[in-house]
Amino acid sequence: MKVYTQIEYQWEGGDLVQVSEESHEYGGEVAACKGGSGKTTYDWEAANRYAAISRDQWNDYKKRFQPFEQELIDLAHNDGSEEIEMAKDYTQSSMDAQKASGELSLSRMGIGMTADQAKASDRSFGIEKMAATVSAMNDAAQHADDRRNAIMTGGMASLSQATGRSS
Repeated sequence: MKVYTQIEYQWEGGDLVQVSEESHEYGGEVAACKGGSGKTTYDWEAANRYAAISRDQWNDYKKRFQPFEQELIDLAHNDGSEEIEMAKDYTQSSMDAQKASGELSLSRMGIGMTADQAKASDRSFGIEKMAATVSAMNDAAQHADDRRNAIMTGGMASLSQATGRSS
């Protein structure tokens, strides 16, 4: 039987070509060729102990870390639609309260608006309300994107930072 100790190849025109080889003939038993008796011994006690340690580590991981990882995964897959909708609702209710407060202040002072003034005021307020709502929704979407990117790249130091809650 031929036993190779070194074989050298190189690329020539897109083909892999053997350049040289070093080998010798061997006529003994194959088991002796590999340097062993062909019989293997196995330490079952050590293997069982290692398997028990591995199982304990896996169970500990599932109990302590997997719930937090799952929460981070859920956050990473969150498109931010809930936060965007909340930003929209809060901004609109805040703007409506602001308008009501302004109208109440004017009525307390006995100031009234003509129909044209009220129409112009409503139009101006509507534009301001829409601009504030769009800005709040964009900010919420950007925050959701930033949070998702930080989670995916490991930029979050802790779960409490990702969820915005204290530990």
